[in-house]
Parts: sequence; C-alpha cells; structure tokens
Amino acid sequence: MSSVFQTIIIILGIVLIAALGYYLYFQHSGSSLDVFTQGVSTSPEVAAEAAEFLNRVRQLQSISLDQSLLQDSDFRSLRSYQRDVQPVSVGTSDPFSLIGDDQ
Repeated sequence: MSSVFQTIIIILGIVLIAALGYYLYFQHSGSSLDVFTQGVSTSPEVAAEAAEFLNRVRQLQSISLDQSLLQDSDFRSLRSYQRDVQPVSVGTSDPFSLIGDDQ
C-alpha cells in the first residue's frame, strides 16, 4: 500500500472514532444510566436505594455554606500549634535479614 492510502485510512479511522465518541457522549448525556441498565431488571429494593441516594445527592447539592466566617477577624487570628514531624529511620537496611541481625 502506498503511504498516501495509509494516511487516508488512518485519518478516516480517527474521524470515525471521534464521531462515535461525540455521538455517545453528547447525544446520550441525559440518559447515561440507561446505557448500563438496558435489559437488566431491578428489584424494588435496588430502586428504593437508588431513589434514596438521588434524594441525598439533591439534599447535598442544595447546601450552601456561609463563607463570611472565613473573613471574620476572630477566625483569621487563629494560629496553628502543629509541629513538624521529625524523620526517623524505620525498619532495617535489609528487609530479608533475620530479626536482630542488624548490620
């Protein structure tokens, strides 16, 4: 095969893969769960758990935090009393040596 023909085939392949990706991503973005559940029967317990999960996700998404606390002068005056952890050698130089046979 000539290199021009191979280049054309490769470009067509890339375009087809991109078109398939576009179709699968953008055309089915609203029903992404349907792709995985086609032909699968779900029990009422699974449906109830899924509904509860979605309800909790909606509750969490509706939470808004008041960030004015972070701008408060009392909050900004807080200081950390954390100490740096000093590096310590751990273990032995040879992990396969007998215990107590440190070299």
